[in-house]
Amino acid sequence: MRGLVVALVALLQAPAFAQTLLVGAGMGAVWERRAPVAPAKDWFHADRPAFAAFLGLPVDAETVVRLERVELPRDVVWGGERWEARLAGWTLGVDYLLPGTWGQALVAAGVGSYRLDLAAASPPAGLEDTRFGWYAKVGEWFPLTKRVLFGAEVAYHRTNHRGSPQLLAASAGLVLRF
Repeated sequence: MRGLVVALVALLQAPAFAQTLLVGAGMGAVWERRAPVAPAKDWFHADRPAFAAFLGLPVDAETVVRLERVELPRDVVWGGERWEARLAGWTLGVDYLLPGTWGQALVAAGVGSYRLDLAAASPPAGLEDTRFGWYAKVGEWFPLTKRVLFGAEVAYHRTNHRGSPQLLAASAGLVLRF
């Protein structure tokens, strides 16, 4: 966690050549590969939405450093019971922007800290914890106005929690340029 705070301070101390700041938020759907709550399915669709919000600092015209907050629904099995949960993560990564079909395509990757939070009032001891993880994503940003973009992204998240969860999140949202 301390590393993410240092990264945030470094991100906010923008280099002199940074021309703008990007702020985005969106929501979408999540599928988990070989979820423990549905062992017969290869990809289990979560019935709750995923949320993401980010702050991006362009380093140059094609590179953005992104600090992102993600909340990914994930159900876990503990003691033979199904527990509703979510992976709440802070990630830091780099987006590479490329010319897209209708806007700007992006390829991104990064690392982060993911906390498994159960929705239960009193979860079992030792189940909620924070672990290291990483992500990779692709997407495209479509211009709506000079400062507003519509973003569509697909991200693959992998953490070191019990069972090494693999989550695929498809989301859409708005990106604002300041």
